[in-house]
Amino acid sequence: MWYKVYSPNVEAIEVVQRRPKRARRARLYYMRKTKHDMGSVENIVKNYFRSTMVRAAPRSAQGKKKNPKKGRH
Repeated sequence: MWYKVYSPNVEAIEVVQRRPKRARRARLYYMRKTKHDMGSVENIVKNYFRSTMVRAAPRSAQGKKKNPKKGRH
């Protein structure tokens, strides 16, 4: 997927996963092998969203506590 990074519609970019660094080679014939094919990144993105939702859930539950003494003076 290609996105215009400087578009006003793009609010933020988060790096979800980085590949290990490799030595740069003149001809990248080794990239043709199936073990170097990442395929679809949908699974990686879904796992990332799940982990962020799990981290965000406890915070939102704490903020919804009711104070029963609020109406009394």
